Parts: sequence; structure tokens; C-alpha cells
Amino acid sequence: MVWVRRFFALLVSALFLTMFGGAAVMLVQSANGRDVAGDPPQWLQNLVPPPSGADAAALKAPYEDLRAGRTEALTARLADNVDRQAAEPQLAAMRALVPPGPAPEPRRMSWNRFTGTDGERMSVIYEYHYPERVVRTETTISRPNAKAPWKVEGFFLRSATHKELEAARFNPATMPPQGQVMVGLTALVPLFMWATAMVVLLGSGVRRRWLWLPVVLVGVGKLSMNAATCAFGFWPISLQLFGASAFWSGSAFDAWMLAVSLPLGAIVFWVRRMQRG
Repeated sequence: MVWVRRFFALLVSALFLTMFGGAAVMLVQSANGRDVAGDPPQWLQNLVPPPSGADAAALKAPYEDLRAGRTEALTARLADNVDRQAAEPQLAAMRALVPPGPAPEPRRMSWNRFTGTDGERMSVIYEYHYPERVVRTETTISRPNAKAPWKVEGFFLRSATHKELEAARFNPATMPPQGQVMVGLTALVPLFMWATAMVVLLGSGVRRRWLWLPVVLVGVGKLSMNAATCAFGFWPISLQLFGASAFWSGSAFDAWMLAVSLPLGAIVFWVRRMQRG
């Protein structure tokens, strides 16, 4: 029935726009030098509530102590399984990476919480965007029960100037030719597969269209590229819907990861269609 095929065409188009529309906008903004990072969407925060209140304060406390030079207070927060003698010189080295002055409100990049038989554990990644530098902290705290105080199991810090972080920004103009080709494929392959799906659903003279539809929508294999370094990876056994993907963690320290697959089903469909005339 025609209305069923039109409905599925709208459904496939909506899925295509949902998957690639937002990523395309963010990629263009990033290429133009705009800051596109921020807190995760509200629906995700509702699904996995971020730390708040006393829990958030406990996660921010290690950096606040380090920034203020309260090394003894930070050492006192360490869990019993942490080697304090080894930690002290590491904390001193981290302290030297912290910019002077008050800390800006951090961006919460990711978080998770686990409760098991051995107690509770939380971890979070914060980014502090200073005028000249960006500081990223990764903190893990734990406690045996809800009445016990939180203890620091892990604390890591990275610091870099905005100029140093420019290397991670998505910018096709500065990429070598192979990187620019990869960017082009990441944009064109999904469009080719979407257009093929529209022909499968709405075109005339298509046999077994409902069998062809999933075949033309899935790419085979995966070639990935780090957009900052143009380092490639290849996975021969892989399937991708619409044959491409673009991922970024949201962190100023991380680069975009692009991936493209071979639209084998879509190519076979057009070869068969041309052979039939």
C-alpha cells in the first residue's frame, strides 16, 4: 500500500535527520571556532541524575583543596588503599598546573554511580574553562555505606592552554587530503544510502522492496579516523546504520571521531536496477 511506504519513508527520513542533523550542526560550528560543549541534554540528566548536593560537593572537593593549596586536607580525604607517600609528589605536580585565581563553574562531562555489596562508588569528569587554560579533572570517590564519609580513590588532572587545544578542534581546512576525503565520505555516504532507501520505498518497479530496505540502510565494515590526528583504524566485521557516524565526547581535550562504512547493499541495489534497465 502506498500510504504504508510513504509512512516508512517519513520514518526513515526522521531517523536520518535525528542521527546526523545535530552532529552536522555541531561539526560546522566547531569548524568555525564556536564552543559547542555544554551540559548533557535534560532528558539524559533525567534518565541518569547527575550528582547533586553533598555528593557533588564531595566530588568537587579534591580540586578545590588542590587549587587552594590544602594538600593536607586532600591527603586526608584519600581512601585507605591509596599510597599517600606516592600521592604527595603527584599532587604537588598537579598543583603546578592549576591556574591562579578563583575557579570558574565547571562543566560536567560525564558521571556514573555504582552501588554494590562493597558500598557505593561515584566518578565524574569536570572541565574548568579559565580565560587562558582548560583544566580537566577525573575524580572517583567511594564509601562503604551511606553513613560513612566519601573517600577519594582516584584523582587525575590535565591542563592545557586554549592554543594547545586548538589541535583537537575539528577543522577540515587544516587536514591533509586523506582527512578531507574522509570528511566528504562521512557526509556523502549517509546521503547516498538515504536517497537509495527513498527509491526503494517510493520508486516504481522495485521488487522485494521490504527485503531491500534494511539491506540498503546498513553499511558493512568500518573505517574510522581521529579528526585531530587523521589516524585511521579499520574494522572489517562491523555494521553501521546509514553507513557513517560522527562522535565527540564534548571535552575540549578530545577530538571528533569519524567513521564510514561501505554502502554495499545500496551499491548492489543500483547495479541490479541498472541491469534491469
